[in-house]
Amino acid sequence: MKPRGWAVLAAGLMLVSTACSNDDTAARLAEAEQQIAELEQQLFAATSTTVPAEETSSTTDATTSSVTTTTALPGAYAVAAADTCVIGVSPGDEVNVRAGPGSGQDLVGTLADDAAGVRTTGWAALDDDGDEWRQIAYEDASAWVFAAFLAPCTVGPATGYCVDEAACTDTPNVRTGLGSGFDIIGTLAVDAVGIQGTGATAFDDRDRPWVQIRHEGGAGWVAGWLLDAEPCSPAECPPPPLPWTITADAVGPIELGMPITDLGTATGFDWDFEEPCAAGCLSGTAAGLDGYIISSDGTTVDEVDFDGDVETADGMRPGDTLATVQAIYGARVLDVGDDGFGGTAVWIDADGDDEADMVALVEDGRVQTIRLPAVLSEGCC
Repeated sequence: MKPRGWAVLAAGLMLVSTACSNDDTAARLAEAEQQIAELEQQLFAATSTTVPAEETSSTTDATTSSVTTTTALPGAYAVAAADTCVIGVSPGDEVNVRAGPGSGQDLVGTLADDAAGVRTTGWAALDDDGDEWRQIAYEDASAWVFAAFLAPCTVGPATGYCVDEAACTDTPNVRTGLGSGFDIIGTLAVDAVGIQGTGATAFDDRDRPWVQIRHEGGAGWVAGWLLDAEPCSPAECPPPPLPWTITADAVGPIELGMPITDLGTATGFDWDFEEPCAAGCLSGTAAGLDGYIISSDGTTVDEVDFDGDVETADGMRPGDTLATVQAIYGARVLDVGDDGFGGTAVWIDADGDDEADMVALVEDGRVQTIRLPAVLSEGCC
């Protein structure tokens, strides 16, 4: 019982005692009984519990605003009130706000995908399917939102970010919510800077921080441990350890079309270039690395050849037999023929698009060199 309730009950007992101590006992008792009845009504009011309204009416004047409960909502229960952010929504989509807890209730508005600081009132209810809804403060009244679309968050000043070096080994995906269970709507470049944060942050179910950022005209969430707040600098990632993996358009960190001036930073090796055959065509090698690159115009990587330190994504290496290559790639071996220099060229579809992406150059029955793209050359343009 609340303190006020105890006080009302005590006052009633005192009235009875007073009535019994006077000469005019009958009259005093009648008066006491009337006062006790009134006190009982006050006691009931003092110990009653208020639940949120299913519908509310609002009265507003120049200085005050009040919400009047008209109909009690059965089944509502108390939860912690909190400032929340919308989650689980793709950029440009919205969350419905309804008059009551359930998708069949009247639609009274929407929340944008980047809505932050949405205040929940501390009341929740289950719909007919047993799913939880939360009551929110909405346009000077109250309304209901499906609970899965809200997460507790804090909102501060908008902040700029750079991708942290931790992203060198952990992809900085942009998601619709806080964790791997939410859809990926984008990925940040490892050297990205000037990332615009909204100022909202939240914690996932493992108590890890996530940051809301601007993304594709809306908002998304990025793992906070993969971002540095401004002032910050682009992340510099160490090259992957050898052997490097060959894909359809790259050998480890060496990508076809990348500027040759980026080779040192990307690979961790010092590159030397010479002009062996044609003016402007450069051939580059790096001490300690069993390969070379060709730049036909002296600015970008056009060809990559490796005799070791590499392995294709499907497991082919220099030194494998022709039979091994055919067993690995099967129907993706598109052609086998003379390479024009006394050896054998094996044309391979590396990414399953029915076009040759790489060439395995075979001598004496074994792969000597793996080359990107699928061209035949001899160190010249």
